[in-house]
Amino acid sequence: ANEFSLKNKNVFHNGEEFNINIRTALETQFTSDSNSAFSTFIQELNTELKIPQLLFFRKRGNALKINSVSTNFNASYLFETNPFYRRNFFPLSYTYELADKRFRFTYSPLLVSLNEATYKQKLFDQASASYLQTLERIFTNNLITSQQIGGFYTTKTADAKRYWSIRSNLLEVSGIWLPRITDYGKAFGVNHSTFIRTDADLRYHVIFNENNELVLRGYGGIGVPIGEKSVLPYERRFISGGSNYLRGWRLRTVGPGAFSAADNLQLTRTGELGLLGNFEYRFNIIRNAIDLNGALFVDVGNVWNLKKDTLFPEGEFSPDRFLQEFAINSGIGFRLDMSFLLLRFDWGVPLWDPNFPLEDRAVIQGAFKDGWIFKRPVWNIAVGYPF
Repeated sequence: ANEFSLKNKNVFHNGEEFNINIRTALETQFTSDSNSAFSTFIQELNTELKIPQLLFFRKRGNALKINSVSTNFNASYLFETNPFYRRNFFPLSYTYELADKRFRFTYSPLLVSLNEATYKQKLFDQASASYLQTLERIFTNNLITSQQIGGFYTTKTADAKRYWSIRSNLLEVSGIWLPRITDYGKAFGVNHSTFIRTDADLRYHVIFNENNELVLRGYGGIGVPIGEKSVLPYERRFISGGSNYLRGWRLRTVGPGAFSAADNLQLTRTGELGLLGNFEYRFNIIRNAIDLNGALFVDVGNVWNLKKDTLFPEGEFSPDRFLQEFAINSGIGFRLDMSFLLLRFDWGVPLWDPNFPLEDRAVIQGAFKDGWIFKRPVWNIAVGYPF
């Protein structure tokens, strides 16, 4: 990934801050027995105007005894492409932010996102009829108009050796009144989504010394569609696999639940509930002008649907069996830190795979049969830390 930022911290001469950020990212995953790598390219443009007061709440905002208050206006464009599809995002937001040294609270009275998706011919060439039926329901052009409350808190200080942080989209509610005006998106030729969603990301750091660190991460979230025929939109669904989640699987090749499909094209395997845990021990190998660091890691996670679905047998969350449906991998990683860029290589090895029947899920038992240990693990190449 590569980022370019332009900031003007006094654009209207009253402390207003205007930011432009351009981000280019390329993520690649491949296995030894693959014919080709699966790569995703992302280009993002983000513009933001921060006004150092709570508009329409000026007196109250100035009376708050916190470090910073602001009203933020944000407009973005994001383009994503891979071998099977191309997507365009147009999100707009209006947000109040209250921040101090250790916490940040945000409230967005209005978030608007218009999302457009186009399938590529390669997908039609490989997809079955049932797969295309699933895509038509989940992977559609949609309009999201929502309100959102978010927060962040950390115990980190300048000399802290142990600290934790939590980042959460506490609550997002989409479809309170606008969908009725647009006839649920028919006025725009899209699906106007209605749902409730929440998620939280918790991280704990233990710094032994300048060369050794332990990081633990726990993530969970749930999204509930509102309405008998509504579907949680693709942009708000939970995913598993990939270089930032489960590094022993390609992106979207795990779940939902124990669902497994032969025609897996890495699009429809998403869920309305997601759980993830990561353990990573980071250490320095070579300290020089360019640092080489290593990592040992274990990833655990999966996604589920909330209700039974004929298109995803065994894909619903069940308290009786969900523990047996967690995917588990371990692995080793190397990070080339050039101060301005961190290039990451992670080799993920599956240990427990819910894509198989219960008696065959301990896939590591066959690691040395038929060259499995050289074929099945996944190489992840990315920029930056996974979490």
